Amino acid sequence: ITTLEIGAVGVGLVGEIDLHNADHVTSLLSSFENVDVDLSGLRFIDARGIAALAKARNALDARGGKMRMHSARGIVRRVFEVIGLEGMLDDA
Repeated sequence: ITTLEIGAVGVGLVGEIDLHNADHVTSLLSSFENVDVDLSGLRFIDARGIAALAKARNALDARGGKMRMHSARGIVRRVFEVIGLEGMLDDA
């Protein structure tokens, strides 16, 4: 986690987001006011992982915050595309 500006942090997600850690990811990302999420380190994400990111983004939006997601690669980017949610990515 790195500080980008007052009230904003950068978070790099690494490994996998799935059933086993999705709730933790939602809680972590939802705890910030503004967050920049680098997805380049993710090797795998399933539907539960996509839902976790969407829940976090919705929680921030509801509080007037912002969550920016970018740099999804390979299978992770493909999952966003297949589900039709590539619009969630700020570099889509």
